[in-house]
Amino acid sequence: QVCPRRWAPTVRRAMDSCKERAWPSEHVCGPCKVHVRSTSCAAYCTELGLTVKGAWDEEMNTCTQTFELDFHARLPGGDGICECSPPPPPGCDDSQCTSTGNDCCAPAGESATCRYGYAAVRTFQDCFIFQRATYTCCPSPPPPPPPPAPL
Repeated sequence: QVCPRRWAPTVRRAMDSCKERAWPSEHVCGPCKVHVRSTSCAAYCTELGLTVKGAWDEEMNTCTQTFELDFHARLPGGDGICECSPPPPPGCDDSQCTSTGNDCCAPAGESATCRYGYAAVRTFQDCFIFQRATYTCCPSPPPPPPPPAPL
């Protein structure tokens, strides 16, 4: 059964982590990876409020990947395998990026860095001519409390 392409916003918010069994798809192919009918994997993941992480053509309506696709490429035959990643957690701030140009784009060979103790979290979007090179800056978790003092 093919699920409808539109669904209630409350369902979209509930899918903020990889709960791929709740995603409209043909088959679940692995963690955060599904066989879908859509125009592109970028469109599919964006419609879920998620970030596209991978795109592949598939073999005979199965989860067998035949070759990798550009995220924005039209899916051959209207279906393919898409991998989505959830959006970064609340509190993340692109204005804290300190990569070259302060643009949150750190392709291979460039460090994804942040200021003020924020931690770099990859978001795997394309930037400029680079594939899967974006990141954002999220608050670092607080350090664990010190152990209790001996009595």
